[in-house]
Amino acid sequence: MREVLGKSVLVHKPGSHERGQGWQNVADTVNSLDKFHVICRGTRNRIMNLIKKYRAKISKEKNETWLGGDKPTEFEVLLEKIINIPEDTLQKKEAENKKAMEKEANERNQVLEIRQIAMEKIDQTKKQSLDDEKAPKQKRSRRSNSETMGFLKQKLELDKRTAMVRSSAAFNV
Repeated sequence: MREVLGKSVLVHKPGSHERGQGWQNVADTVNSLDKFHVICRGTRNRIMNLIKKYRAKISKEKNETWLGGDKPTEFEVLLEKIINIPEDTLQKKEAENKKAMEKEANERNQVLEIRQIAMEKIDQTKKQSLDDEKAPKQKRSRRSNSETMGFLKQKLELDKRTAMVRSSAAFNV
């Protein structure tokens, strides 16, 4: 049982090469002892049968006493850990998949936002549109004829003065 926990056999997907290699490693370790000679399939079947018997025992005890029975032995604690390994591994994988999906969604949103900014006209970028919304809008008015006439009058007076200064300078010379 300790070897199965130590080699992390049940972490890998059932039927995978890594899981089969893990069972082979456990069998090799057990075979290194003088008392035993096992193959990987026998080791796997033995562990799985022990797990089935333990689950049946626990469910029977819960139905009879409603409390779960006596204090668990070291063997039972190891079996509990082995039973929980695939569930824990599945939860970890689901959490990793959820993180990956969130990261992908964030990247997608950023790309769409950048694309939207690139497609906008220069004068209509988000920053400028936000500034425009905050600032009060002023109406642009066209220039009227009176403004034009006032400008022309000022220019005419200025031209008259410069002409007079030039003519007086010409007489003084």
